[in-house]
Amino acid sequence: MDKNLSSSLDNIMPENNLSLNKADRDEIFKRIASCAKMMKPFEGNYQAAWLLNDWNSPVWNTYSGKKTRLVKNMTWTGTVDINWDQILPNGSHLTDTDNRVMLESCRRAAFLYREGMGDGTPPAVSTWKVFCCNLILLCSWISLRNDRYLGNKYAFALLDQDGMRQLFTALGQDGWTKALLMAERIIDSIHQGVFGSKCPPEILENPGKLPANMLIEMVRWLQSQKAYTVSNATGKKMLSRVFIAGLISLPPKKLAGASSSLNAVLRQFEPDLHHPQKLLIAGGQTTEYPSHKTLTIDMALNQPASHSSTNHLYCTLKSLFTLYRHLPDVIPDPSTLNLVEARKIGLNHGKTFTPTPFIPIDTGLRYLNESLRWIHRYGDELVDYYLTFAEKLTEVKKIKESAEDKSSSYLDSVYEIIQQIQMSHNLKKSGITFTNLLWGGKKKPSGFLSTVPTIHHALKIWAGAVIVVIGMTKPSRETEIAQLPRNCLLGTGPYWIESDLAKRTVREYRAGTGGKPIPTITAKAISQMQRLGDGLVKIFNELDEYKKSRLFYLPRFDTFGHCTIPRTQELDYCLDAFCDHVNLQPDNYGRRWYIRIHEMRKWFLLLLFWSGRFDVLDAAREIAGHTDIQHLYAYIEREFPGVEFTKLEGEYAADRLRHYDKSRAQGVEEIGLNELYEKVLKHFSVDQLELISERSWETYVQTLRESGEFVLEPYSITDNQGRQKICVAFRSTYIGNKL
Repeated sequence: MDKNLSSSLDNIMPENNLSLNKADRDEIFKRIASCAKMMKPFEGNYQAAWLLNDWNSPVWNTYSGKKTRLVKNMTWTGTVDINWDQILPNGSHLTDTDNRVMLESCRRAAFLYREGMGDGTPPAVSTWKVFCCNLILLCSWISLRNDRYLGNKYAFALLDQDGMRQLFTALGQDGWTKALLMAERIIDSIHQGVFGSKCPPEILENPGKLPANMLIEMVRWLQSQKAYTVSNATGKKMLSRVFIAGLISLPPKKLAGASSSLNAVLRQFEPDLHHPQKLLIAGGQTTEYPSHKTLTIDMALNQPASHSSTNHLYCTLKSLFTLYRHLPDVIPDPSTLNLVEARKIGLNHGKTFTPTPFIPIDTGLRYLNESLRWIHRYGDELVDYYLTFAEKLTEVKKIKESAEDKSSSYLDSVYEIIQQIQMSHNLKKSGITFTNLLWGGKKKPSGFLSTVPTIHHALKIWAGAVIVVIGMTKPSRETEIAQLPRNCLLGTGPYWIESDLAKRTVREYRAGTGGKPIPTITAKAISQMQRLGDGLVKIFNELDEYKKSRLFYLPRFDTFGHCTIPRTQELDYCLDAFCDHVNLQPDNYGRRWYIRIHEMRKWFLLLLFWSGRFDVLDAAREIAGHTDIQHLYAYIEREFPGVEFTKLEGEYAADRLRHYDKSRAQGVEEIGLNELYEKVLKHFSVDQLELISERSWETYVQTLRESGEFVLEPYSITDNQGRQKICVAFRSTYIGNKL
């Protein structure tokens, strides 16, 4: 930045002759100073309270709100960590001395972005983490082209428009899998190991369809390199992702998060995992059947990427470029790049929007009905049973651990304790019989999970039922349910639930819902989970205050004596156990619908809208935690199949026209309704609708909507008391807004 401009910004002051009182002048000066600070290059120290360890540490531990705390050995837990010690495609590490310019650029950009030094608004921690991860991926991409971009000397400074086009094209085609040429580099590396030469380009053009004779030689070489491992869950051989990642100098986690197409390429070398319907099943599948979202191999190889990688990198680069004034030596001049054009290229190569799968109504009702049964009939008794069992086994464990004779384990007493505890009437009636606490990792035969669960597995099924009841009666996001506080239940009837709002976050802090209504059965499910948590805290002598404050305080299901706050993935495991217990029949491909929290959210909102149409938009907005009705409407319109959605809008328009025909009263909340009414009358050459058959004019209105003659635009207005009123405007899609 020009030094004269920097000096001028330091000396900006309100004019003395302004007729302002001192308080107003101070406020104006405060705001001008804040803006000036944002415009100037950062000259302060790179220090912040949110960075909990040393700046030069290979892994940053950063503050993540109330879940971040010091544990008894004085180490931090519940942090958001950024691992800078990542291997790059050229074999070096980002933390190596040769890459110090690139590393320092990443760290400084990460610091400035989190401090809000770009556009003035500090991001949510989850957004900041995505920013950091994308910076590291960008470093990997640059290292593949270091001859051109000299990343070890200039970091990101030499990025140009042609490079942006190439990068976003690859992201649109197959995400970072294509951008980092993962499949091509893996096949080339194996080819060099087998044949001692680079793989022919024509083979690399279609790495998912290798010639049979080449494939045989490659498998033989991989076996000689001990590149296979055996899955604990299935007992089947699969390629070690650690070995494969090592072939191309890629962090194993990046390989695990690669697109389905890469797994389809690797499946050629994994005959144990071949599926009769050619599904791309997971090597470590822990469920009875593949998920409903499992692709066929051909689909995985041929479908373009979703827009997420393109949009995430666009947001990252957009934020990075706002830091140019702070780091002009390592960030390209944004005026020389057209980021919008590059993003458009990526979106054009990617697949069109793929909505969250809509749970078939029958499937959703089956799962909801079974979850209600578990909460109503078995929940309280199962919690009582487990707390009694845990208390008895804990006492045995203490005795065994203090005894000199270590020849037997406290787990040897499990069956004896099971015999001592009387099972309740409802649990007996369910047909469930307990014979053990837990089982090993081997996959059980079909139907086993639905009839003979262990104690821990029964508890996992019940936890899944609790999640289903909450998710289907109070639409929530995954993290909102995972992080529910223990005291989330409000009222003594009617009941309310208090939770954080995942999409309303500043820095490490989230807004709360203020309490949303829930049915009595949902309150019962929550109270059961509360009672389990309170009991286990006492039995296991939990000292961690954060764990004690969370609703989902569940035992680790693979051992005994330890509890954890489950992450969203661990909640999914509970849902999987529940779905296998319900035992719905798989589809023609052999896939079962394993329900997810975000699917339940969509199921609730769309069924509510479907039943109540536009009259329930405000209720849906309030329950879902949206601040603006247009956000919710955009979500519904995006997720709803187009033809059905226009039909609903046509039906709503007909209903409002019917009302208007009788009253001739148009409220301020229905702008454009009278113009639509006059258009219909003019078409039939009448002066009121009752003069023609209802079926005729309703069909005409439906035709107008389906042909795009008009659209409905929900919006909200706020009165002086802050109360919102939902309005629906009838607007023409043609000239102006007249119909």
